[in-house]
This record gives sequence, structure tokens and C-alpha cells, in this order.
Amino acid sequence: MKIGYNKAIGTMFILLGLCTCCSAATFTRIGNGEIPVGLAGVFWISLLLGFLFLRSTYLELTQGSLVVRAWFGFATKTYKFNSPQDFTVHGRKILLNIQDNPQPLAISTWAADRHGWEALLKWIQDSNTAAPQK
Repeated sequence: MKIGYNKAIGTMFILLGLCTCCSAATFTRIGNGEIPVGLAGVFWISLLLGFLFLRSTYLELTQGSLVVRAWFGFATKTYKFNSPQDFTVHGRKILLNIQDNPQPLAISTWAADRHGWEALLKWIQDSNTAAPQK
């Protein structure tokens, strides 16, 4: 299961870039015809961030591991588990039982795609309510 980043955040970054572009066009018409370098930088950076949020994978659940990916770069954090029963949900946090000691995972709920996040929570809760396997 792959969970992307929150689409609303990516959309907001792209809208910020477009608003910056309109501001730069206004300043260019009012000023001496040159685009301010700061506005051009904000435009390109916000577009890049927006597309990264829209296209990148945030969480990847595979057989026996949960991989959390950084939104920029190649950094990842991998959490190993034996079964879905190793996870518990406490409020808005997901805890992983490591040697019978629940540890919170470094996952931001606001950054995850809402539908993917709900599917992950459902997967954890369904496995924890099922009868234990022998």
C-alpha cells in the first residue's frame, strides 16, 4: 500500500506560485520592466514543492515493513514489524510495539493523504479486532 502526501498542501504551494507569478507581472508593469529576483525564486520554489507534494509517496507499507519517505531527497525511515497487531492507534498517533514497548512513529498525519491515512488506520484496526491466529 502506498500513501502519498496531502494533495491540499501541494495545491496550496502551486497556488502560491501562481499568485507570486501574478505579483511579479504586476511589479514588472509598474516598475522598470524587470522581475524581482525574490519573487521569481518564490515562484519556482513553490511550484517545485507543490509538484513534489502531489507526486511523491509518503508512506509505503510492504510485507513486514513500513517505509516513511522524506518529501525532498532520498532519506527514508524503515520500521520493521511481524504482523499488523504490532501497531496500535492512540489518538492521531500510530504506535509500533518494539519489544513490548510502544514507540510512536515519526509520521505527520497532516502530511499524509487523507484517504490513504484512513486506509492505513482501517488496516491496523481490522487486524487488531480480528481473532488472533494460532
